[in-house]
Amino acid sequence: MVASTRRARRRRIRRMQDDTCGGVPVPDNTPLYDLCPMQHAPRMAFVSLMLREVLAFNRQEATHSRCLHDILECRSLRTHKLQPFLDPDHFTPIRHANRGQQLMLASLQSSDYRLTSEYGLSNMLVRFGTGQGLKTEEFMTSHLHRWFTSYTECLEVFEHARQSNQGCPKKEKIKFSNGQCWGQPCWQLSLDDVKKRTDTTKTPRCFRERFEPMFAASLLKTWKTHLGEAVFDKDLSDVSIQDLPSYETTQKMIEGIGIQGFGSKSITSMQLANFMALVGLCRLPSVETMGSLTWKNGKGALNGLVNLGFDVRNAGERDVIRAFKCVYDYLDHYLSAGDKETLGFGAIFVEHLLCKVIRWSNLLTHANLREQVDKMLADIAAGHDWRGEHYPLPLHVDRLQLQTWHLEVRERT
Repeated sequence: MVASTRRARRRRIRRMQDDTCGGVPVPDNTPLYDLCPMQHAPRMAFVSLMLREVLAFNRQEATHSRCLHDILECRSLRTHKLQPFLDPDHFTPIRHANRGQQLMLASLQSSDYRLTSEYGLSNMLVRFGTGQGLKTEEFMTSHLHRWFTSYTECLEVFEHARQSNQGCPKKEKIKFSNGQCWGQPCWQLSLDDVKKRTDTTKTPRCFRERFEPMFAASLLKTWKTHLGEAVFDKDLSDVSIQDLPSYETTQKMIEGIGIQGFGSKSITSMQLANFMALVGLCRLPSVETMGSLTWKNGKGALNGLVNLGFDVRNAGERDVIRAFKCVYDYLDHYLSAGDKETLGFGAIFVEHLLCKVIRWSNLLTHANLREQVDKMLADIAAGHDWRGEHYPLPLHVDRLQLQTWHLEVRERT
């Protein structure tokens, strides 16, 4: 039994060393050893470095780190040249006011109809279900500045865009859908023609099959029932928070309507729920709810926790929630009120931030810059005050304090 336990511990340490680019294991009696078995975990110093650059970037202040500034500007970390094929929204941790959110709001609020009205959900599905955002900005501003009340109206708009692209050079074609709006390819969001491996020709997608379910009578009824009499067709400024649906019921409603691309474990369904919460169509999610979604989806945010040094790659729901809450409480405790306002701090922000942690870390690793950044943080932490260096968070983590927060959530779950 003892030998098998030791072998399991060695395997666990090797796995964490691979995930966090090395490190020294801590003794078993170290606070939070079960969540963070490596010496420098959790790597909140890296988060502090990220947020310092993000805050300076959004406030148009002086750059602190050239390579991190390049990430936010979608530049190559080696040549510093702009990479126009990249989407800045894929790299900023700010979710509540990124360019995609602004474009979506402008598109949906371009008419006199309310999001709480009969076709509110349908119009959101049309846009989220085709990956609208920064990469489709031209199409959104020229074609999606209207309110749809039937799938035939959608067919007219999207078919017109497809016809307009025929015969045009690739650079001149208007992009009317984006299967990579969340980063990873998702064919369910793309309206591009399908090319089969055994054929050189492309088969046009059937737009009717995509849009008709979004305007089904059953879906309209589900939307009205979900909002309830206190919210349906009301001005959101007149609706109290208590009358709004919860984030959890909203997420379940989206997953249950049976629309392609919005099923269980779908990033699109979570992003639609996030949008609804941020515009006031449902209540904001709790920390536990977003921690649970991080475990359920098992994607970017979970990888972000692992990258920070939390041993949760194959953990259960409870441990992922504990790790998520550790990050949330650390940020909540140390971020200033002004920083929280700029970042749009909340559970949604923390989930979004964790996705960027792994993305930034991978970019730095591929450019052979990660070890350089980690060394810089260690040198600064050894001889400087973190506030004096304009860091929004301490560069050293108090494990005892984190353990106190962890015990609080453990008792509730």
